[in-house]
This record gives sequence, C-alpha cells and structure tokens, in this order.
Amino acid sequence: MKLKLYILIFSSFIFSQAEYQILNIAKNIIELSTTNKYHNIDSNTNNYSFTFIKYPTDITLYNTKYNNIDLTILDYGQFVNSENDVINDTFYANEIFINYNYNKKLKHLGTIQFFIGGLYSQIDTYNSYGISNSLYIANQINNFKFSFGAENIGKILKSYTNYNLKLPTQFRLHSSYNFKQNISDFGLVLNYDITYIKRTEDINHIICLIFHVPQNNMNFYLSNSLYSQDLAIQNDNSKLLAGLALGASINFEKIKCDIGIKDVGAAGIIYGFSLNF
Repeated sequence: MKLKLYILIFSSFIFSQAEYQILNIAKNIIELSTTNKYHNIDSNTNNYSFTFIKYPTDITLYNTKYNNIDLTILDYGQFVNSENDVINDTFYANEIFINYNYNKKLKHLGTIQFFIGGLYSQIDTYNSYGISNSLYIANQINNFKFSFGAENIGKILKSYTNYNLKLPTQFRLHSSYNFKQNISDFGLVLNYDITYIKRTEDINHIICLIFHVPQNNMNFYLSNSLYSQDLAIQNDNSKLLAGLALGASINFEKIKCDIGIKDVGAAGIIYGFSLNF
C-alpha cells in the first residue's frame, strides 16, 4: 500500500501537482509518447479507438473513443490497510472522465475545438464529481502550426470533504514545424509546448520530435519535459532517462496501432498501446 500511495503522490507532482489526475494524464499512446496532452486537432481521424496504459503498482488506464465522445477510466486498484501482517481493511479507488468534443473551422481564426466533460472520482466510500471543459484555437501558416489552449476549466460540484477543491486548470501554448516538403519524403516534425498551471503557478516546457517514414507508413515519437529532473533520485543511474517518452505508430489498411513507453524515474515505467479503427 505504501508504494501505491507513493505512486499517487508522485503522479500528482508529475501531472500538474493537483487532484483529479485523470484530467491531465495521457489518455492515449500518442499523448503518452509526446509527453501528455500533445494537442493536434487533426491527429486522430479514426472513428473508434481503444487504449490500455499500465502504470507502476497495478494502476491502469482504459480509454475508449467513438467519433466525438470518449470515456476514460483510471483504476488505482486495491489498497490494503494492514498492520503486523494482519489485514484490517481493503478498499478501491478510481476516476472516470467522459467528454464530448466539437471542432469547427473558422474563416480567419483557423480551427476552434471545444471539449465538454464530466468527472467522477471515488476513494472507498467517498466520492466527488464535477464538470471540466477545455478550449483550443489553432492555426497554420505554411509548415508552421500554432495553438492556444485553456484546459480543465469548470467546477467541482461535490468535493470529498467540506473543503472546496479546484480543478487543475492550466494554459497551453503549442507550436510545431513540419520539415517535410513532399508527401513521399521522410518527415520530421518539431513540437514545442509551454504550459502554465494556474494553481501552483508552475511553468513546464515540453519538446517532442515526430519522425514519419512514408515507405512503411510509420511514425516514431521522442519527447521529454522540464519535469524530467524531478523524476529522478540523486545518484540514480537512470537519471538521464527519467521523463523520456518513446512511441511508434503503424498504419495498416483498416487499423492503426500505437505503442509507447515512458520512464518516470524512481516510480518505474509507464507503457501501453492504442488501437484505432
């Protein structure tokens, strides 16, 4: 139980240092491989997808998407309260998030995308729920794309306690440049994000490289963020890998498969896959 509680606390620091982890963690493998919430309005044109992501100590995320609606379940598993090898109590914890997204191309502003979501969180017999919305505005000039996002704007309708918790609202500036000139050429896309977390006033910098191999219809992802140094323990041999995320996408005739892995330092490894139909 102590190790799992450590993962929960550690994840809270990694993913915006606030409650309701499901709002800011990756919900598919592209987001995991590009270090969370990589925003690209045109990134997924498939009608249906399923994602499985495994965190250390048996914490599991499931996501299913159908057209503009997606459902995410973050299962923290079973907690055992024991003393001197005697089990006093067991309980479960989980979070559920469902949202609907709508996007529209505007003549002069580019593309606007709006997410309307509902959140439910439960620890043992205690529960909490609320509304969380996000808004993005994106545009493109030749090979250069840029967007602004306001994420997790809403209200907790019922808190765990009398203390009124606030959503982990954050703002995002995203930019990307595509070095590919022709469809048949090897592609390289450089992405750079800056996020500002309102509650903690933290600023995070995220850099990501996307490699496209047209002959095999594959993409490869490599990313890291400013938080990477906070994931490692001093004198840890894996310090250079802490925070590093890798992934790949393979396009078949009717299905796209994504696989990804992320090193979270002392906490362990996150890995998973997505299937897009």
